[in-house]
Amino acid sequence: MKSIVKFFSTKSVKEKLLKGTLSEGQLFIYFYLIMMYDAVGLTQQCLTIIGKQPSVIDLVNIWGYLIITGIGLLMLFLANGGVKGKNFLSKFFSFSFTVGLKYAIAFIILDALSKLIPPALIQPYEVTIYFLVNILMRRFKYEAQF
Repeated sequence: MKSIVKFFSTKSVKEKLLKGTLSEGQLFIYFYLIMMYDAVGLTQQCLTIIGKQPSVIDLVNIWGYLIITGIGLLMLFLANGGVKGKNFLSKFFSFSFTVGLKYAIAFIILDALSKLIPPALIQPYEVTIYFLVNILMRRFKYEAQF
């Protein structure tokens, strides 16, 4: 119980930061919880403002972000050595932009190509592309980072 109170204590975290004793694992847990909180918030917001019965692609996009964020961050942290790793956050942020840029370009190109797909195949195309691009981008980030 005491450790849970310390975990949520701003004073305790500030002391660890000032002393340089906040471990890589503790830092990751704080970062992970913030990212998941944001992802859950975005998911909830998307579900409430969609204003229609969500299609399969809507649900894949909305829930996929939460799932891929959670699993992807954990995989990258473990690939960096987990609690024994070094500088996860600086590596993560440094590579996020360069990989994210490739991600954005890939989706722009794939969106343009979707205009050539017959309407009956558009949903399976979009779901498949969504997952493939996310897997490839996580792989690129993993290769670049570690």
